[in-house]
Amino acid sequence: MAVGLMDPVQRWLFRRGRSRSVHHGPGGKDMTPGVAVVQKDGAREALHLWIGAFRHGAPTDTLTAHVTVTDGATVVDERDVELSWFVVASECRVSGWDAGSRLFHRHVTIPVPAPDPDADLDVRVDVPGLEEPGTCRARVLRAGLPEGGSLRIVAGSCYDAYTDHGTGVGPGPGAAYAALFDGGPPRPDLVLLAGDQIYADTPWWAYLLQARATPRTNALLEYWASWGMQLRRDGLVRRGLHPLLTDGPTWFLPDDHEFWNNWPHASVTAKHSFLNQAKGLWGGLTRSVSAALALVREPRVVVPEDPGEVPRGAVERNLLPVHPDEWDRWSRASFDLIGSFQTRSVRDREQGIITRGEWGDDPADDPGRPPRGGPRGVVHQPLTPPVQVVELDPVHVVLLDTRTRRTRVRTDDRWSQFVDPACLDEVVAVAGRAAVLVLALPEPLLRRAEGWRPSVPGAGDVGIRHYVRQYEDFWARLRAARAGRPTVTIGGDIHRSYVAHSTEAGLVEVVASPSSLVYGSHTAWRVKYDAIPPPPGPLEGSPVPAHRDIALPGHPDHVDALAGLQIDRTGEHEYRLHVRLRPLNPADAAQDVTYVLRDAGGDPVRRET
Repeated sequence: MAVGLMDPVQRWLFRRGRSRSVHHGPGGKDMTPGVAVVQKDGAREALHLWIGAFRHGAPTDTLTAHVTVTDGATVVDERDVELSWFVVASECRVSGWDAGSRLFHRHVTIPVPAPDPDADLDVRVDVPGLEEPGTCRARVLRAGLPEGGSLRIVAGSCYDAYTDHGTGVGPGPGAAYAALFDGGPPRPDLVLLAGDQIYADTPWWAYLLQARATPRTNALLEYWASWGMQLRRDGLVRRGLHPLLTDGPTWFLPDDHEFWNNWPHASVTAKHSFLNQAKGLWGGLTRSVSAALALVREPRVVVPEDPGEVPRGAVERNLLPVHPDEWDRWSRASFDLIGSFQTRSVRDREQGIITRGEWGDDPADDPGRPPRGGPRGVVHQPLTPPVQVVELDPVHVVLLDTRTRRTRVRTDDRWSQFVDPACLDEVVAVAGRAAVLVLALPEPLLRRAEGWRPSVPGAGDVGIRHYVRQYEDFWARLRAARAGRPTVTIGGDIHRSYVAHSTEAGLVEVVASPSSLVYGSHTAWRVKYDAIPPPPGPLEGSPVPAHRDIALPGHPDHVDALAGLQIDRTGEHEYRLHVRLRPLNPADAAQDVTYVLRDAGGDPVRRET
């Protein structure tokens, strides 16, 4: 009853937030109808596609889409696909959406009978009631990298659709994206988006006004804009990340802003109802007392027998990976949409069941919604795979999600983690057999471990290096597994773009961040990083001797950028790695650097002059 009484107030706040947004739909609607199609998780003999369609006036649970894949004039595959409704019905009383304004989505696998990695396949998705089809170019994966062959990777992170003013990724194919490689269109083999593909917590005023009672609706609006599907009030074309998402296979890593800044730790932008905020204050107090007691006595952690049960004890909330339902729909919304728009969920991969929004909140409706139904008596299992591996022998590409399996406490030798130990075992195993390893994380890896940092608003973000024991152990095991063979790391998060290398560690690090300026004020540490990029020289804060070779300016006159990596295999054990940092504004100069990599018989990494 109390919630019902607050509905008019919440609705006024929501409408106020939407009135100030740069994005809108036709006829006073919030969402622009349309169809999006993205190729994900490349395969050698199939296309893995995500289809999302938003319609007004479609009060049904499913929607049929017609998918056509062509190779030139030849039809490779043609089929009807049933899309499922992503349910946000309870939030409509606040948002004011009518019952027929709905997102429908699904992942589908299309076999390719005669795969050719050098051929562009055209995908078209038609949906009744929507005039424009969804389209993308798709490609199957290469079997490997033979001598004389090339591998292209596009990397980026940190995209805020609100601040994309059309000087790069925004208009058309994207000027920066088109200029990432020499000699024609980019045609990447892999697009790696390394975190913060949306900013669900910015602008702060819109977040404050429209997310408290409608977390799923708010996140859906952010994704639709970032994926390039929303209209803007200024009438200019805004395609968001659309050029990157529609040109070959794409992989994703989530980070904190898919939830809120510094998730799962405390943040001034943590989105909750006021009731949840009150619970959070009490929970924070009890967790602080528990953490203090753990300094003088060994904590006793009791794992819930039912993995669908949210741990209630302060010890468990400190030392177990944060449960996806701990904040009810305020956190589940983020996991739901990560499993749709970004990395396909474990359940979807195994059972073909995509996330359904609030339809699964009640166990009576969906008793098998993960982590319900998982192994009993053990820590709840991940909703999306923390490790993704792409084998292009002798090059192995690994994506490691270091965000969604974190514990709050970072200093307990047994329990603290930024990812499950079994996931690091998997990464190290791949590192042990790869001649060349490409490791993508949401954060840079050439950063020293740092000790204690308070988890309170304003204390600074918590990174994987603050989980000192696991971080240092991972570093040591990774270097041992590599045994002097070359490693290329790709990171984001820090709103600085640079390329550095360590001859001692046999490592090249590429950081491309952000791909649009994040809405907000400049903090002191950002102001220090001014319009003049840091000169080449030692990379400060690296755990191993490392040299920064190229960099772009950062805040306040920052340069948004994407990174293009091309690996040419020039011999049995030799490779040439060319990296370009391409600012989104065509008027800004790109920075290029080239390295020679060897997996045997010489320095693993050497800069080419």
